[in-house]
Amino acid sequence: MANQIRTQISEQVKGNFFSLMADESRDISGHEQLSIVIRVVIDSPDTKADLVKEYFMGLIRLHEFDAKSLSLKI
Repeated sequence: MANQIRTQISEQVKGNFFSLMADESRDISGHEQLSIVIRVVIDSPDTKADLVKEYFMGLIRLHEFDAKSLSLKI
């Protein structure tokens, strides 16, 4: 099911404006984690307003915090 949802999201991203948001934080137990969110702007032909959707892709536990390690996680 998760693969189907990811496929649907990737289809929405094609041909539309999108952004990838990554935010690092520490949970209550002190573990560093990276949250990944995709925001997609979908052109809605039925209305004059565009539709913005956000998809929470998950949390990734971090062990290294340098730029290369973070970019590989994303």
